[in-house]
Amino acid sequence: MIDNYEDLNRDETLTAVRDFDGEKLKQFIEFERENKNRKTVYKPLKRELVVVTPADQRYAGGLWFDDADEVRTVRRSRRVDEAIDEGVLEVV
Repeated sequence: MIDNYEDLNRDETLTAVRDFDGEKLKQFIEFERENKNRKTVYKPLKRELVVVTPADQRYAGGLWFDDADEVRTVRRSRRVDEAIDEGVLEVV
């Protein structure tokens, strides 16, 4: 999942997953828990994830949804949080 994972310390691991999308980050968190199980790695990463669905449009918070019922795990961002606050994304 990450090159040289076994050799990476906490900070290097967090840097390595910086560009992972929500789904890939969710998979990595499970991988981390099953392998090194470092709370200092997976707990802050879990706080970055949110499960959302569009309220009434297919583009919201910088995200495209294939249909109005789609549920996705995404990383929190300013745009996602604003869309949640504005009611165009709903937390599931």
